[in-house]
Amino acid sequence: MIKKLGLCVFILCAILFTGCGTQQVDLNSMTKVVIEGYTGEGTASVSVDEDALAKIILSDRELASIDEFSIGALKGFAKYYAIIGAFDVKIDKVYDIANGDEIQITYHVDNEVAKEYGFEFLSEPMTYKVSNMKEYVMIDPFEFIEVKFNQISPNCRIEIVSKNNPYDINSYSFALVDKKEYFEKDEEVELKFIDSLEKGQKLIVDKKKYLVNDVKEFVPSLEEISDEAKEEIDKFGKDLILSYLSDKCDFFDYTDFTYEGNYYFFQKDTSKFTMQEKNYIIMVFSANLESCNDENEISGKYYFPVAVQGILEDENGEYSYAVIPTDIYDIGGVNEIKLDYERLRGYPNFEKMYKKCVLAAIGEYNCEIYGDSLEEEMENHQ
Repeated sequence: MIKKLGLCVFILCAILFTGCGTQQVDLNSMTKVVIEGYTGEGTASVSVDEDALAKIILSDRELASIDEFSIGALKGFAKYYAIIGAFDVKIDKVYDIANGDEIQITYHVDNEVAKEYGFEFLSEPMTYKVSNMKEYVMIDPFEFIEVKFNQISPNCRIEIVSKNNPYDINSYSFALVDKKEYFEKDEEVELKFIDSLEKGQKLIVDKKKYLVNDVKEFVPSLEEISDEAKEEIDKFGKDLILSYLSDKCDFFDYTDFTYEGNYYFFQKDTSKFTMQEKNYIIMVFSANLESCNDENEISGKYYFPVAVQGILEDENGEYSYAVIPTDIYDIGGVNEIKLDYERLRGYPNFEKMYKKCVLAAIGEYNCEIYGDSLEEEMENHQ
């Protein structure tokens, strides 16, 4: 009976010793959350303070052996890694961390293993609220440039002018998305920011579209010219020819003065860069002439072509053009009537006028014909 009682007391003491010898370790107090990067694009990581944990689960002798990396360190390492392998800590969000985020921290604990070494891990789920992350300096690079379009549609060219700014953004910081050289009115032109920013800076946008406007435009068709502009051009041609005929009254008389119509030319290949020859009008007038003396043998119907070219419309709907009294490749002054009678030529028949002024240009230009008599003559000479 005494032997049995002694055995029971031994077993009870062993259980109490094990229970009393278990040391509790609060994982929550040792948990560290590290936030890196800028708000909105930060990263989060979680860990347990390994130095603090080692001081709890290893004896001074074991710690010393590890520091000295003596033979006893192997036991210390084995014990340490066995114990820390008994728990795991995780967070529910790692990427795109921003100020104000709440990160949930959870633990998985295997206290069966921990108790074999005399420890018990205590843990509760935690919430970590993110704060004090650095803010990006948000930059719109297009605020620091002015975009202009120069020259005449459809041959406008882009000009980028940089403004004063603290970020060293200039015209070389941008490139055209569509690497074209020339643009036309109402076309959208897209620029891309191609420069690099400093750390802590971030683009709001890297591309922006600009509309080609506030530019002069070569008018592609006579139908797009206002009635007032047509009347002005027609009046110019009519006054020029009548002035010429009146001035030559000592040489011949004229009757049946008629405005036959006009040809409107617009260059087919608009990508070809030209200034004044992109478009032009040839107004055709006619009159019956009879010599006043025997020195000049002038008789019959003559055709008088008058041309203006480079017909432009600006952003305000105003028109301008260059005057060519007779030869369509001989440019006069802009919006000035220059009476150069020696160069003003009359053709004794339609065919000669047509070959000289019209036929040679049809290959390179689209041609619109206005006037019944001109259309009829065109059909007779095709």
